[in-house]
Amino acid sequence: MIRAARQGQMVVRLKGGDPFVFGRGGEEAMALAKEKIPFEIVPGVTSGIAVPAREGIPVTHRGLSTELSLQIGARAQGAVSGKTLVGYMSVDGLGDFLDKAKQNGFSRKTPAALTTLNQRSRLPLKLEESHRPGDTPLRVSSTLLRKLRRSLIFVADGTTILSLGSHPPQLFPSSKVCVELGYALHCKRSEQLLVAQMERKEVPGQFPFDLTLEQKLVFETQADLHKLLLPALENKLKQFNLV
Repeated sequence: MIRAARQGQMVVRLKGGDPFVFGRGGEEAMALAKEKIPFEIVPGVTSGIAVPAREGIPVTHRGLSTELSLQIGARAQGAVSGKTLVGYMSVDGLGDFLDKAKQNGFSRKTPAALTTLNQRSRLPLKLEESHRPGDTPLRVSSTLLRKLRRSLIFVADGTTILSLGSHPPQLFPSSKVCVELGYALHCKRSEQLLVAQMERKEVPGQFPFDLTLEQKLVFETQADLHKLLLPALENKLKQFNLV
């Protein structure tokens, strides 16, 4: 890894399971840090948890097991005696947790770290406005629809511009939105879609798309839209723990 990185290559060290659970990931990270080579660690799911789950076996279960021990085989190369204690949901009862750790043989001098979940996105979020190229037909394989499919949240202007006579009258948004909106309804989950609709009492009727209340943002004026749009987007992002 060090030799390739020094040659300007981007290196991926692919491991099964989690690199820090009996995977020697710590040794490799220390070697890279010593050589001042920047790196990123991507957590994985260790086989000690993944394999039992695959067989339908929970490694913890309320009322049965509140402790999980992962041990390396006695003949494994480099095996030495020692333990690592990881506490889940232990912040509120931290004092009791540390008392029990001492009762189980951990010294007051044992190195420790306290951390909470970082809910910020590891990737930058970008707001991008899509433009249909002219009045040409839109192919499903087009760049625009590929971007729509990959987007985290799709926001559309569903304001009515046309009412067709029927019982009840059918309301339609701009033709430049219908294809994208229909495609989004097909490929996105409900929490990934937000349709802004300006109320137009002079155009009564029924909107042809079946939207939930969480998917609609109804407003009367441009000022209302400016006031409501940002909180609505924040509520959408909260569902992904990004706000």
